Amino acid sequence: MLLLDGAGLPGAAPSAKAESESPGSPTAGGADIPAIPAGAISGKIIQSFRGDDGTITVYLNKGSKDKLRVGMVGQVLAGSEGGKPLDGATFKITKVLGENQAVAILAYAKPLGKNNRFMITPRK
Repeated sequence: MLLLDGAGLPGAAPSAKAESESPGSPTAGGADIPAIPAGAISGKIIQSFRGDDGTITVYLNKGSKDKLRVGMVGQVLAGSEGGKPLDGATFKITKVLGENQAVAILAYAKPLGKNNRFMITPRK
């Protein structure tokens, strides 16, 4: 015998389970953490340093194997999870050194601190 809770029927009240599983709903902690978009290249910043001109040079753990190319633009992500970009932390790839390494330049006034993740969304 099949029991239904009325979810999905016209005029029926939505079930509590359906409401809690909706995409983009806040997590248990109450914070709304955006996801990294599908098709985006994401990775880690291996090393960074500030040059004499004030720009930050970052070494990325992705390279030609992940189809990174000179001139691609990406964003440093805030925190240790999720896909929220760090405000004003946009970089441009200047060199692809190998299959798993690239170099980018970032004009960001503050230190990156523990924000060591990045994403590059492909252009359509």
